[in-house]
Amino acid sequence: MTNTALVQIKVDTETKTNVTSIYESLGLDLPTAVRIFFKKSIAVGGLPFELRDDTRSKRWDIYKTARNSIQKNTMFLKCRLMKSMLKSPPQGLVNNGKKICRY
Repeated sequence: MTNTALVQIKVDTETKTNVTSIYESLGLDLPTAVRIFFKKSIAVGGLPFELRDDTRSKRWDIYKTARNSIQKNTMFLKCRLMKSMLKSPPQGLVNNGKKICRY
């Protein structure tokens, strides 16, 4: 490396020991692993892994549950409307292999 810069970080001893052990099992020393991390960050334009916020994930689950409920209610209302318009339940009406009117 021709034009190098010194990068220093502080971590607790246990973290350094654990991560050094992991990288050594992969045939890497700690400085090489850090360089790989930096280069991968540049290649992907950010952190080379996903950051997750569990509260956001829970919000997404709530959204999906609400959306599914709305879709079921919409199907129920469509079915009720068709029944009232036809004065009898439609026979054999399917959507993606599922009967729409099961209410």
